Amino acid sequence: MTESSTSPSRVLVVGFILLAVVCLYQAFRLSQFSSKVSEDDISLALLQECVLNVQATVSTNEITEDALTPRLLLDTDDIADYVEAFPVDDYDIYPMPGGLITGNLYLDDVKDVIKDELKKGNLWETHVIDMIVKYAQRGTTILDVGAHIGVHSLIMSKLAGPTGRVYAYEPQKKLYRELVHNMRLNDAINVVPMRYAAGDTLAVIEMNPPTQGNEGGTSVGEGGDQAELRTIDSFGFKNVSLIKLDVEHLEDQVLEGARQTILESNPVILVEIQGGYLPDSAPPGILKKKAATIKRIEDMGYSVLRFGYYDYVGIPN
Repeated sequence: MTESSTSPSRVLVVGFILLAVVCLYQAFRLSQFSSKVSEDDISLALLQECVLNVQATVSTNEITEDALTPRLLLDTDDIADYVEAFPVDDYDIYPMPGGLITGNLYLDDVKDVIKDELKKGNLWETHVIDMIVKYAQRGTTILDVGAHIGVHSLIMSKLAGPTGRVYAYEPQKKLYRELVHNMRLNDAINVVPMRYAAGDTLAVIEMNPPTQGNEGGTSVGEGGDQAELRTIDSFGFKNVSLIKLDVEHLEDQVLEGARQTILESNPVILVEIQGGYLPDSAPPGILKKKAATIKRIEDMGYSVLRFGYYDYVGIPN
């Protein structure tokens, strides 16, 4: 987490202002239908109840500043400077289809399979978007692990609403910077960009150098950006309705590091398993890994169904 990310305090202030207006309106409207007590008494009681409910919901979805603070890789200031040095002249703004639920994106001229589709006016992974729309719950915590530049994070932001939170993980510096600025471009203040890799331990890792033609396909390795790897459980998330994982063959490690969160919240899990390998043509070793990942999810009390090329949904039993 860097200083350039959306400030939780700013989210709280803006969210409370908007929700206070909603609460006032609801109190006024409901007071019109009662003749037993005064309108002022009803309005005040309803307003107080509404504000308390809002505070409780927002508090449930917030995590502490300490949880967001790096443990090992103390590069917060450097990353903040890097984010603020965003070369805006190297980017064009592209409107996405779908209206308000999708928004606009900064896209550069780097040859990239995802960005190329977005520039054509096509959303990326519409089958995943359909599942996000189906299972993301308003007023909850949503985790976008492997957020890329924020296409899915923006949609999650609208679905979560002002009391919900979206925590978007992206360990690659360049993509993280683009993620931050795309959230700013769309005023997605309930999205918290996080420059962490997710796994089953605490460590400093290196990414591989960016994959030519597919920036989002870069995995943990060597020769690329350093990032801090942490477990999802270490952040103390509560009230999680949906976890989306696109973590380039590290599914088992990420799931193991999220075990407590999953068992406590029972979220729907959308996961790409061994991306790039279709079940009917994958080598035996990959098929074995796929089966092991599916069993890991099932053993936590889930039914697992395939809904895309490499994509699976885990639904709590």
